[in-house]
Amino acid sequence: MKKFLIHLAKIIFPLLFFFLVLEIALRNIPNDFKVKKEYLEQNASEINTLILGSSHTFYGLNPEYFSEKTFNAAYVSQDLALDYEILN
Repeated sequence: MKKFLIHLAKIIFPLLFFFLVLEIALRNIPNDFKVKKEYLEQNASEINTLILGSSHTFYGLNPEYFSEKTFNAAYVSQDLALDYEILN
């Protein structure tokens, strides 16, 4: 039984290490939420109009056509709870 557990550990620990490294690598891939969060943190004081909402506002409102400094923080399938967190 002891030999079986040692062989099992030799198989399981490299797999666990691989998936741990994979998880860490995937968390560091930039995505739209991370890019928008960093932009908002750096430029929040300059933004006059903040656009929130779902895909309709994400695709339907272009900040380039606003007269004031505007940022579109909407995203596909974004719910009201996330909009509230972004607003705060």
